[in-house]
Amino acid sequence: MLALVLAGCTAVAPVAPAATGGEAAAPSTSEITYFTFSAAPDHMKDIEAMVAAFEAANPDITVKVETAPFDQYFTKLQTLIAGGTAPDAFELNYENFVSYASKGVLRI
Repeated sequence: MLALVLAGCTAVAPVAPAATGGEAAAPSTSEITYFTFSAAPDHMKDIEAMVAAFEAANPDITVKVETAPFDQYFTKLQTLIAGGTAPDAFELNYENFVSYASKGVLRI
């Protein structure tokens, strides 16, 4: 599931010509952030395995995982979104999906 969410967040960096020979330069590495409440502490190994698989398939992207306890998660997420610093991908439970979708903060 993480791979599907993160696949929608991949950034495409333009490839500039190299200084000599006109060859394309290596693409730069981008970092994306994934915010979760359900992974820590019991499922971090699962998240790490999914991140490793995603990064192996997308070597120009690194994933930074951030966690928060469930009782603090949605307050922190709302604050991040309101402040313009929302994570690139984040976890939502079905109870909250409609309110986030209706505010236009989700991208499919």
